[in-house]
Amino acid sequence: MRLTIDHSTANGALMLTPAVIAEVTAGIDNPSDARITAETSLYRVAHKQRYDRASASFVANDAEAGLRSPWWTTNYFFNAAVWANDDPDMPGAARQAFAIHPAWRSDCSNYASIYTRCDLSVWYGLGKTVTDVDPATGATLAMPGSAEVLQIYIPGFRENFARWGQFARVIAFESSLGNGRGFQGNPPAGLRPPT
Repeated sequence: MRLTIDHSTANGALMLTPAVIAEVTAGIDNPSDARITAETSLYRVAHKQRYDRASASFVANDAEAGLRSPWWTTNYFFNAAVWANDDPDMPGAARQAFAIHPAWRSDCSNYASIYTRCDLSVWYGLGKTVTDVDPATGATLAMPGSAEVLQIYIPGFRENFARWGQFARVIAFESSLGNGRGFQGNPPAGLRPPT
């Protein structure tokens, strides 16, 4: 992977670190680089509970856990994946669109939204197929990434979400989408909705 634009942003120095490259190439097919501007609205699937391997049980997730992830998408793509289809099972639609494998034991019952405080460097592209063992059946299950939903990876966001994001919330799925704030238009060309 190589950078194609200027990344003099809050996190630009992290774009080519080995840990970032490993995580991005594991989750995104043919990733591209971009810059998102301050006040860009971003959305992601979040979870009310997570599986704790040490205790082999489910534990409640705090709201910040839904914000700490480096994996996001834009308003347009999140809306298309979750709200703009006729599937009444919004968590299920989100799981399918973002290839959230049952092996990760996440409930996909919440979504998180933020808008960025500063310009940030990102990797983006279509999600890869995830193959793992389904804990319910014990069989191998492949979950293909959606060919219609761009995923965004923000290097360093896990550690810096409180400095780089604001008006953040994590709530249960509902029938409408919006964080009431944030820049919805004119994202970098690669992140724009299809026309």
